Amino acid sequence: MHKHHSWLLMLALAVALMMAAPVFAQTTPLDIGEGYSVTIPDSWIRAGRLNGGFAFISQNTSSVIYGPEAMQDLTRAGTRGTPRTALAAVYRTLYEEPMDTTGIYNQKIDGRDAAVWYYIMGTRQEGIFVVITLDERMTYMGIDITTPVNESGPAEDQIEAIVASLTSEGTAASSTSDSADASGEPCFVSTDAADTARLRVGPGFNRTSVAFLPAG
Repeated sequence: MHKHHSWLLMLALAVALMMAAPVFAQTTPLDIGEGYSVTIPDSWIRAGRLNGGFAFISQNTSSVIYGPEAMQDLTRAGTRGTPRTALAAVYRTLYEEPMDTTGIYNQKIDGRDAAVWYYIMGTRQEGIFVVITLDERMTYMGIDITTPVNESGPAEDQIEAIVASLTSEGTAASSTSDSADASGEPCFVSTDAADTARLRVGPGFNRTSVAFLPAG
């Protein structure tokens, strides 16, 4: 995780937008531009626009969805080759300083290439910023969700659901994932000595747990 206090200003702006905007639950797809739509969680309340994105508030959570047009405005030619470089370019635009890209993780979300950045704001809040590849070359969507510390698990589920809901021109947007049996199968883990083991488990895209295993 990386700390950046400027997100506090963005959060304050989002709250101000919420206070000024009509409050209504989102139950229909959100048009994010260039023919793409996503379905957002019912608990999210629309709070206007922020940096070209669509801002939302839900309890202690603030979120911004950046459509392909906003992502293009926040990046520049030569920085859109991968989700990772696009995310770094967005950061540079928002904060006018280079980003430490070692904090970016390459992931697959609903079969799409994505870059994931976890950050912290002060001592009470943390966030996830994700850039997801869309169908056209060098075209992306961004999702930024800020939550109280240690409460980002549901945000990961929400990001996955939003990406899975992507539609293009009224049809489901194509996914780069291969068709596979999603039922899963048992996975057995053992060690040759009593020790801890880091286990990555799903369905979240970056779930990690630590287990103590006896020898064998």
